[in-house]
Amino acid sequence: MKKIKYYIGALLTAVFALTACSPDTFDGADPNGIPTVEGVEPVIVVDDNLNQVTFSLPSNMKAVMPVWMFTENKGTDKERVTYSTVNGLQRIFAKAGDYEVEMKLMNRNGMSDGSIKKTFHIANTIMDYSKYLTLLTGGTSDSSKEWRMNNEVAGHFGCGEPGTTGTGWWSAKPDEKVGAGIYENRLVFSSDYKYTFNPGEIGTMYVNCGVSGLWPEYQDGTTDYCVPMAETTTDFEFVVEGEDLFIVLPKNTPFLYVPNVEGWDNPKFRVESMTGSEINLVEDNGNIAWHYTLTSGKAAVKFDGFKYDSEFNLWKKYDEGEVGTHFWYAPGWAQIADPGYAHEGNSYTFTLPEATSDQWQAQCPLKPEGLHLYADKKYDFSVTINASNDIKGVTVKLTDVNSGDNFVFAERVDVTAYEDVVFYLSDVNNLTADADCELFFDFGGNPANTTVTVKKIVVKDHAYDDGTVLPSQEEEQPASVEWREADNLLAGMPVEISYYYAPGWSQLPNPETTAVDGAYTLTLPEATSDQWQCQFTFNNTGVAISPDKKYDYRVILSATQPMKGVTVKLTQQDNDNVYLTAD
Repeated sequence: MKKIKYYIGALLTAVFALTACSPDTFDGADPNGIPTVEGVEPVIVVDDNLNQVTFSLPSNMKAVMPVWMFTENKGTDKERVTYSTVNGLQRIFAKAGDYEVEMKLMNRNGMSDGSIKKTFHIANTIMDYSKYLTLLTGGTSDSSKEWRMNNEVAGHFGCGEPGTTGTGWWSAKPDEKVGAGIYENRLVFSSDYKYTFNPGEIGTMYVNCGVSGLWPEYQDGTTDYCVPMAETTTDFEFVVEGEDLFIVLPKNTPFLYVPNVEGWDNPKFRVESMTGSEINLVEDNGNIAWHYTLTSGKAAVKFDGFKYDSEFNLWKKYDEGEVGTHFWYAPGWAQIADPGYAHEGNSYTFTLPEATSDQWQAQCPLKPEGLHLYADKKYDFSVTINASNDIKGVTVKLTDVNSGDNFVFAERVDVTAYEDVVFYLSDVNNLTADADCELFFDFGGNPANTTVTVKKIVVKDHAYDDGTVLPSQEEEQPASVEWREADNLLAGMPVEISYYYAPGWSQLPNPETTAVDGAYTLTLPEATSDQWQCQFTFNNTGVAISPDKKYDYRVILSATQPMKGVTVKLTQQDNDNVYLTAD
């Protein structure tokens, strides 16, 4: 136990150091403020489908950090204690059996004297890798998936004590390694167990400064360095060793980072957790553990709207002259003096001294002379909005100057204080007749003393390509929610299932279905081509919900083949036009 005590002590020192750097004054640890584990029930959720376990604190616990401790290979000469301080930690356990986790609590004042021990059960030993191959490659035959370092999240790259998740000594902030080439690298895994390292446009692989002798011409001995690297394709394999699952590459296979000579001679990565969109890997040579978070999501592209200086921008010429305005500024629906207004170049600024509460109470249209648009064309539009206060639901409407019912588009966008919000639409038009148009802004709902600037307005015929690459259209994922089974309204619901399984709209017998511990597995022997041809519904759950409340909802889906556009609808029992979500 000496080893684990040393590691936790080092971790506690790091917590104090971080606290001391905060803006608040820290006068030292308060022995009366050390947390206690008394009455704390850790939340442990086992996913037997993947042998993956999630460890979390109860959702009502704040300002404390868990310390999860595991004794691996108990009773053997390889026994060791490992730990993590991640709330929501996920770990894969390769062997069936009962496992124990010990949990302490830590805060800025110290670590709890006591601990809680909990036992959890893994039902299956990993013998078949097909589930992990599907997540890694997108399927089990003729499929492949591209992965990259998830530079947009904290902790995507780091190092720590051996036997840990590899972030305790250093943990990268979002985009901390921009310029090192590591974010341009792409890793492709294929269902035929092929692995491809693509160095990306920068064409390099990132190497630890301590790796000497392999590429001396690129090393100065003091800083990490980049080595030119060609695209490389080789094999990979899954391997189970002890309680862990590994992805193993052949000797001298390039990866995102070479942390040490062992990492080049024997590239071997412990799979901490895996979903179809994120993998957490740890590379551990017994002296140091390195952490990598991979994502299959598209890299974020900074988007500033359509090209303002393009010859196709119909609005740009109006910025160079006078642009007409007319206002209706009416807090509480009682009109007052017009807001302040200034125009300089491509920037228009409105000053709103009084707060408004509703849409249409702060109408500020821009009316250029002669912006004539056509009902038989499609248009692209973008504008950048910046405000000195948050405003929920700014109205942006490109509309006929003579009829508010005849418009190209009418949308609302939330604006965050002092952030440039780029609002855009592509290939749109709702005009029913050709019209001279104005650009209508309504800032209804603004706080008092708000200044709003709109700039870089672009209106262009969609038929003309200005070279703009639109951002990824992937839907924004919901924020993480801490789940407690005790709060789950659907826990223990009566299960009454109905089906409509109709490939080609010709109904077949209901799919074979099994249910084990809240997991429902359907076997779908025939392909379907359209939405609603494969309906699986839980009826009469006995759960009543209220329209004046907000709800959190989740479901975990796993399939043996890629499926585009699975419909998930949480709906009223007798009227599916009334629903919480239909996505």
